Amino acid sequence: MEHSQKIGGREFFSIIVLAIGTKITSMTPAILAQSGKNAFWMMPFAGALTLLAPFLLLLYLLRTYQNKNLMDLIYHLLGKWVGGLVGVVLFLVAFVSLVLESRNYLDELSSIFFPQSPQYALYTVLFIVILFGARKGLNVIASTSWILTPFIKVIALILLVLVLKDVVWMRVFPIWGEGMMVTVIEGVKKASIFGDLFLLTMAYTSLKSTKTFHRTTYIGGAFTLFELTLFFLMYSLFFDYKSIDQVAYPFHEVTQYISVGMYFTNVEAFFMIFWLFAAFIRFIFILPHGFLQLFFQSHHSNLC
Repeated sequence: MEHSQKIGGREFFSIIVLAIGTKITSMTPAILAQSGKNAFWMMPFAGALTLLAPFLLLLYLLRTYQNKNLMDLIYHLLGKWVGGLVGVVLFLVAFVSLVLESRNYLDELSSIFFPQSPQYALYTVLFIVILFGARKGLNVIASTSWILTPFIKVIALILLVLVLKDVVWMRVFPIWGEGMMVTVIEGVKKASIFGDLFLLTMAYTSLKSTKTFHRTTYIGGAFTLFELTLFFLMYSLFFDYKSIDQVAYPFHEVTQYISVGMYFTNVEAFFMIFWLFAAFIRFIFILPHGFLQLFFQSHHSNLC
């Protein structure tokens, strides 16, 4: 890939925060709350620490082989056949995970915003958008992410400010929920919420420099950990202790409680627009980009 076609640190930072940041709007908080109760907001720390060592090892290997991304590194270290098998397994795991998550997103859309729309119609729209975005290439995806990220994060900040008047600070207690060991162990089990960081190393050779990749990855990872923790804490303070694990879509439940003045009450539709943009960017980057690097490994630079 020519240097002029490579993406910068700010674009890659945007992709990171959109890819992982969408966890705050999915069913992830509800899943974590089932075992962590009101202490589930601390579980991302346990998950991040669990993946820290293997992720740093991967970054070390990428730094050692600076002209290779994740798929190139797998092929180089394991050979064509074993590396190809590992690549297929990795892609299938990512694909199944994203398909399941897409089902969750569509369930949210159909149950909250489009109850009369059939699931297949929503799926069709989703994959049309993914294919359209993938055809534009990595540069357009990265630029779009950078343009949208400030708006999405400002909207998220506005949501936090608006919901402050409705939180109950005493709901943070008991501080460890069902117990410290339960919170830590369940956090370790749910470490996959940061799994997208490993997949994003497919873009290692697509950045203008390896130094930019490493610096941006550290900053983006820390930012998303802080964001997840902050929003999960907000959910824990907003919902009752006994009901926190019963709320399927906490983000959208919160937006439905918010009103801005007398005449602007249905703000959940406003938040939905930016939530959809973030979800689309994540699917557009991971699915087509991973597919091209796996099955067109020797030519993926030109294709992306």
